[in-house]
Amino acid sequence: MSEHPVVSWSEAGATHSARWRSERGASPPRRVVIADERMNTEAAYRHACEGVALLWRGDFQNARHLLQALACARENIARLGLAGQVEVAQADLFPEGRAKLIVCNPPWIPARPSSPLEHAICEPDSRMLRGFIGGLAAHLEPGGESWLVLSDIAEHLGLRSRADLLAAFDAAGLRVAGRTSVRPHHPRVADAADPLHAARAAEVTSLWRLVVR
Repeated sequence: MSEHPVVSWSEAGATHSARWRSERGASPPRRVVIADERMNTEAAYRHACEGVALLWRGDFQNARHLLQALACARENIARLGLAGQVEVAQADLFPEGRAKLIVCNPPWIPARPSSPLEHAICEPDSRMLRGFIGGLAAHLEPGGESWLVLSDIAEHLGLRSRADLLAAFDAAGLRVAGRTSVRPHHPRVADAADPLHAARAAEVTSLWRLVVR
């Protein structure tokens, strides 16, 4: 009889199993779930805390990016010596309670990322942006304000309209208290050979000040 226990999982409507072997002697997971680039950091962290193993079916580099993102915030706070001033809370967009100021810089382009770097600027269906706008009123203290940092490059690419953005603010019970905008100055703005040159040349990044109506 093999000394290695068996772990099982479901995939594409079928049940699969394999022998579990850990070089560091870790116990077999309670459960195994399939994961790929569609799984966000919050879900991956929750599974890890619950003792659930992730069977990765996506790009290897994207898996590394996901694992690194779990520890990034805490490492930065420790490196900057701010552990006594900043508390990191694991949450899906909003932690418990309300705040006077809430700042968000979501991915700008509603599209699926094709590389680890693109996770910072691309997200399918603008999940974070939509969730942030929709939940903001319930997490701001009375008289509080939110700063939303957002590029309009998606508008120039035809992936989102300004009217859609303003309608989302309105539907969430938010009012624009002010807006400060700047044009980017990175080298790609002037690179006519860039396939996205027209959009980059017209791009504006804005800090939207949002308050509850």
